[in-house]
Amino acid sequence: MKHFFLGFVFKMLFVCLCVVDCTSCSDIKLAEELDGTWKGSVTISYDDQSKEVQEVYQRFKYFEDNIDNDGNIVEVRDCQVKDVDLDGMTMDVKYRTYISGTWEVLNGDLYIKYDVSTLKVKISPDDVKLHYNNALAGLAALAGMLGGYTPYDIVNDLQKDLYKDLFHQYQESVDDDGEITYPNLKVEDNNASYDASDIGTLHLVRTNVNINNIFK
Repeated sequence: MKHFFLGFVFKMLFVCLCVVDCTSCSDIKLAEELDGTWKGSVTISYDDQSKEVQEVYQRFKYFEDNIDNDGNIVEVRDCQVKDVDLDGMTMDVKYRTYISGTWEVLNGDLYIKYDVSTLKVKISPDDVKLHYNNALAGLAALAGMLGGYTPYDIVNDLQKDLYKDLFHQYQESVDDDGEITYPNLKVEDNNASYDASDIGTLHLVRTNVNINNIFK
């Protein structure tokens, strides 16, 4: 009976080790296939009926011998928001964001640890368009600018507000290890996807775009 029990224990340990080894091999394969630059698109609707479209670019660099993680990531977003309600006028805004960090694949899920100290937001005056709903609103806006509030002030305020919102979003989404979990990572040829809690499944396509040219 003792020999039977020991044999059973060793057999179960062998099965568990095989499962762990297979999972590890699968994670390595996913990490290797994820190496490169990917592009996806996200559409967000807001309660003021404005809509935002984000073109998401992620560049994954895989390091085979890295013990702490699978590699580095650079994420750039090219965003456009339309019809933001400003009481008497609407606003269209284009902006770009940049952040980097590290990543790893574990049990088929993608874990990203963003370095918020690298977060950048960029808007130029040409990227802000104001549409006045009536002449009175236009005159009020003109009076405000003549009083010292210029389009550059609008851009600076927007840039600060966007940076603050994104900073808190990245900070609040992390787990105890400082990572954000994206479950169900799938990579097949030039297509990839993973789940995100706020937008559902993000679908990505491999691209040759140099993302450094997007945020410049």
